[in-house]
Amino acid sequence: MNKLDDIVEKSENDISYADGKTSRKRRNLLKNAGVFLAELGILGSLTFSTPKSIKTEERNFAKANSTNLSSCLIENQQNSALTQIIDVAKINSYNFNYKTAVLNKTWFSNGYVLEYKFKDGVTARLAKISNKSIAIPQANKEMQRVGKAVVGKYVKNGFEVSKQTDISDKALNIKINNGETGFYWWLEGKGTAVDPKYMFNWASLFKNRALTPEGIYSTPISGYNTTGWFLTPSPYWDFSVLNGDYGGKNVWLRKDLGWAFYYYPQLVSLVYVQLIPANKVMYTQPASSYLKKLYNFGEKFYDTRFNTDLGNFLVSIGQSVNEPADLWAARKYQDYLLTHANKYRWIVGDGILVADYSWSGKPSVITHASLNHNLAEINFLLRLGDSSGISLAQKILKGIKSGEKDWMLQGDLNYAYYGPKEGYHGKDYKVLTLRDLKVTKTLLSDYDWGEQYIPTIEHLIQCKEGNH
Repeated sequence: MNKLDDIVEKSENDISYADGKTSRKRRNLLKNAGVFLAELGILGSLTFSTPKSIKTEERNFAKANSTNLSSCLIENQQNSALTQIIDVAKINSYNFNYKTAVLNKTWFSNGYVLEYKFKDGVTARLAKISNKSIAIPQANKEMQRVGKAVVGKYVKNGFEVSKQTDISDKALNIKINNGETGFYWWLEGKGTAVDPKYMFNWASLFKNRALTPEGIYSTPISGYNTTGWFLTPSPYWDFSVLNGDYGGKNVWLRKDLGWAFYYYPQLVSLVYVQLIPANKVMYTQPASSYLKKLYNFGEKFYDTRFNTDLGNFLVSIGQSVNEPADLWAARKYQDYLLTHANKYRWIVGDGILVADYSWSGKPSVITHASLNHNLAEINFLLRLGDSSGISLAQKILKGIKSGEKDWMLQGDLNYAYYGPKEGYHGKDYKVLTLRDLKVTKTLLSDYDWGEQYIPTIEHLIQCKEGNH
């Protein structure tokens, strides 16, 4: 591993743009999206990618704190948990300055607490507790609090939830039985947390989902080999609910409708920033019977859709609130996606389609390439706007355009391309792919070269809507 100074100096030229023709707004966002931090490394290593525009004081802070931060933690990607590797009697807490918040992490004999203090007074707290109860203090009378707690036990490839509790402004004591673990999170601030008129959006966020410091646990998808909730890399549901895609109003980062709509997405993004660095990706822990039947895949496989959903979420948050950490983490994932696409892909005409999955147990298998996965990848790469990512997006767009007529059915689209022998087939999602297509069309309009692909995307939209 290079020394930190060498990495910083070498990374001065890491950020480049596709052809100088992307929108000025997008280029300015990227210039300001310095990837100056890496809160976690592996066994003491800490890497940075630092564009020229980074502030001197941020670089100096990163250098000054690198030894303490990197020696405190190791990323344990096997269970997506942060594991302490030092004596807590000597060091039991640390602080880290994000641009939008200050993080304090403290370990106790029975767990740990992460507290994020955002710049304008809202505080978030997440914790993992393994004693007999979770004690929630009463909120300050001037504050409003929203949050959730879950209690359960770890099972193979998941977490079996036995109890869920809403955390309000009042003091609570939540019992934890022997062998169980408890998690909680809350947001606390002055003013209205959630406007009652938009409670539908807020309540929908937590349907069969639980935010924890280890990530979001979700009820298992049909056919996944776990008896508990599984740790999902994907915040697609959160993104969609807040955007009003499943009913209700678009409340995405709308502080005027309640500050919780503004800070909850930021909290989710900062939690996942801590989970990405080691492998640049989050594997799906439980095996899928679907992938087992098709390709004999086992547990801990790579799902491009789940991870790219996270990448899209991080870029959207990072650009909206100007948080470099989110964009740094998104670029970590982009590195992985580029490597995957170089190996696991189908050549279609003068372009490619990227395989949906890969698994270390079957490294030579190239799976099918679905339209929705490939559109999500295009949208992520165009949002991020790096030259290497745009190059891949253009290759995928060429692949989709080359097979334009093959995707199309009467009033619907084929689900995926299964290679030259099987071709295009499969029942597509009713709404998901259509939403992806509309986002792609919007993002392509930001690029001068995008005009050549918009007609293809429009034809697919018309076909999906039954107008072709």
